[in-house]
Amino acid sequence: TLLCLLFVFGGAAIFASVEKWDYLEAVYFCIVMLTTVGYGDPSPATKAGKALSCVFGFWGIGLIGSAVGIVGAAMAEALHILSGEHEQKNGTKTVADQERGVKGGWRGLLKLFEAREGASRAEKIIHG
Repeated sequence: TLLCLLFVFGGAAIFASVEKWDYLEAVYFCIVMLTTVGYGDPSPATKAGKALSCVFGFWGIGLIGSAVGIVGAAMAEALHILSGEHEQKNGTKTVADQERGVKGGWRGLLKLFEAREGASRAEKIIHG
């Protein structure tokens, strides 16, 4: 994600210079382009800006897609572990988490929170 931020803010500096935009307008353009929203305001007017936007878009959309994929995979792995279906280090399936009461979903998150913060704090949050 740090690389994505550097790409956006670095690209904005280049676009601001090439297109004579103020920096905030260039940041806005880069974010709109990389999120594929494409409002069309602003858009590059110079040939150099248009060529740069093609290269920036191809590389940036791939970079953003990779970052989203990495975050999504980490979230899926966390949910998989919480569901109690993860494998032990020796490669066999385990139900040890289920035996301890971690059954995944909100219950699993609650058990993790209770273990970390204490049962009384978790009870207060759930029951008000």
